[in-house]
Parts: sequence; structure tokens; C-alpha cells
Amino acid sequence: MDREAEKVANLENKGLVFSRKGLIGINLTQDRNLIEDHQIKKAFEKVNQSSFEFAEILVNKVKEKSRLLKRPHRYAGFAVLKSPNYPSVLVELGFITNNKDRNNLRSKNWQSNLANKFVDAINENYK
Repeated sequence: MDREAEKVANLENKGLVFSRKGLIGINLTQDRNLIEDHQIKKAFEKVNQSSFEFAEILVNKVKEKSRLLKRPHRYAGFAVLKSPNYPSVLVELGFITNNKDRNNLRSKNWQSNLANKFVDAINENYK
């Protein structure tokens, strides 16, 4: 787990409003039996593995067109990325305070090339 990302995740998660059903549609206020707990745990394990695998594919595709950080695949516990139903990744494309990143983010050509890499990664992930 990345310390800086985890700090940001903790700050972001504090601002979320949870309903009785939580972020994942499961009523977190009710007691659950062992079978339900096991099913929830297995669902999270499966989706976490899927998210990790997709992130690896995405990093490999994006690095074909863009410069990446030394450690591009990091993890932090963002609540919005925790669903037992859908794999999820958070992508940071650049910093607006960096001139090169800012120019890339404004470039339609760069955006299009990167979007195509995202599509390639999604297609490869779901073969």
C-alpha cells in the first residue's frame, strides 16, 4: 500500500456519505450469518484480484504512449473503489502544475491516443 495514496484515500473517504446500505448495496447495519460473511469476503477477494489484473494490463498499455511514474501501480483504500460487484481502478493522468502534463491533458491527439489504450486494455481484460 502506498502511504501518500492512503493519506489521500483517508481524507476522501471521510467526506463520503454512507447510506444504511453502504456504498455496495449491502445493509451494513444488520447482523449477517457466517455464510453471508464468507460470500461477501469471497466477492471482495475476487473483485480485488480482477482490479489488480486490469490495472496491470492498463499500465502496460498506457506506457506504450505515455511516460509513467517509477511505480505506476499503487494501492490505497478509496471507498469509492470498493465494490464487490465491479473491478475498479483509479487513473492519475498527470499534474496540472507540470507544464508537459498540462499540455498533454489539453491535447486532443494525446487524449485520443490514451483513450485508445484504455479501450485496448478493457478489450484485453475481457477476452
